[in-house]
Amino acid sequence: MKDGRTHLAYKPEHAVDLDTGVIVAAALHPADEGDTTTIAGTLTVAEKNLAQISAAPTTDQPSELVADKAITRAPS
Repeated sequence: MKDGRTHLAYKPEHAVDLDTGVIVAAALHPADEGDTTTIAGTLTVAEKNLAQISAAPTTDQPSELVADKAITRAPS
């Protein structure tokens, strides 16, 4: 923007295997969509990527999802 601020049109979102630290999905989403809206798409990409190496979750061996909790601050 003219005043030096950056106006993001997209936001990156990634999925990481917590046991190995490997990034199993990376996606760009519109910046005006919240995490609760975009997480399903990122998880679908992760599942497809893991399926390519025969590591996708199954009903016999499901995976766990760990997400961060949004922190909101009161205006200062």
